[in-house]
Amino acid sequence: MHQRQLVLPIAALLMERSVEPHTLIRLTKRKGRVELRCVDTPGARAARAVREPVALPGGERLSREEIGELVARAASEIEALKRDAHEDDLRERVMALERIRSRSRFWDDPAMAMSVLREHDRHARIIDRLERLSSWTAETLEYRDAADTKHKVEQLGKRAVRLTEALDCARRELVTMAPEGYWDAIVQVRTVGRTAALARDLLVSVYRDWAADRRMEVEWICHPTRADQPVVLAIKGHYANGYLALESGLHRVRRGETTAVASVRVGPWLDTRSEPELTEQRALKTTGVYGERVRSRLVCGNGLLIQNERSLAENRDLATELAPSWDALPPEVEDVIRRYDLEPFKLRDAMTRVTSGRRTALAPRELHQLLCARIDTGVRLPPERTL
Repeated sequence: MHQRQLVLPIAALLMERSVEPHTLIRLTKRKGRVELRCVDTPGARAARAVREPVALPGGERLSREEIGELVARAASEIEALKRDAHEDDLRERVMALERIRSRSRFWDDPAMAMSVLREHDRHARIIDRLERLSSWTAETLEYRDAADTKHKVEQLGKRAVRLTEALDCARRELVTMAPEGYWDAIVQVRTVGRTAALARDLLVSVYRDWAADRRMEVEWICHPTRADQPVVLAIKGHYANGYLALESGLHRVRRGETTAVASVRVGPWLDTRSEPELTEQRALKTTGVYGERVRSRLVCGNGLLIQNERSLAENRDLATELAPSWDALPPEVEDVIRRYDLEPFKLRDAMTRVTSGRRTALAPRELHQLLCARIDTGVRLPPERTL
């Protein structure tokens, strides 16, 4: 058989269809013509499986090439993140703080020394986080190049999704949030006007559940004993103030014919102390509206009301810790943040324009997604002011 009779049919076959590696091409001669047939082999089936889209954790299906592009974008993002988080400046600041810490008289001013140590720890944590993300990205790039089976492609997809989520979270916390986002949060929720405590109680429940799900500590600063008293909570944990800061404003809740409005104010609990003026100190023996014991009430001249299960002496110490942060708390915001219709349920978020009819919209995980969306929006849309 002439060579041309073999080469031309094979070339035509390869132009007409994609032939996987390891595929056998069987040639037969029938009535003077060359006939070709592709025969699958285990190697060919494995090569084809590598090219098929795989399901990612979120339900999306991507091919190996598309997952590879996702990993490549992650590699670009980590470099941009390190730049936007000012990694070089942080390293210089850490070195400067270490020089301060090495001074012989460093502990002569304990308050200053503790402030230096906390700042050093905060910056060192950010640097360590960036280094871990950078290493994770480099390892994922190596894994991408070695993903030559369907199982490895599936594992690569899962790894790429987790890496992308971690990078998005890091950008949100290290770049998008204001610097005060790192701190624990002071959250005040008070009723507006002569409305029932419906809105206040709903928000307190939602925020406490969210904090518990995020493994944050919730501390009562003011546990109300009457429907018209405000709630003040300290929510302590990973970027608590950053996630809750945009909750400041008016929240309207409606159930049937009852409409209630609560004003939320959020600010960082800073690490400064000062002695406040005390205008009232009183021991109590009662139960708050949320069922917990209230042992003392302390009122400061700056408007801070402390009322909880602590003793008077303990709350005087707490007032000293809180006073500067309370003075620095942002003023109340008159914009409508969110509307909640309870029967039937409907939630509408003013900043993101998210609307949901699912009752689970206020569950901790879904609320966190909404808080993230509000931060990622970056700018406030024109505010709503009609209640």
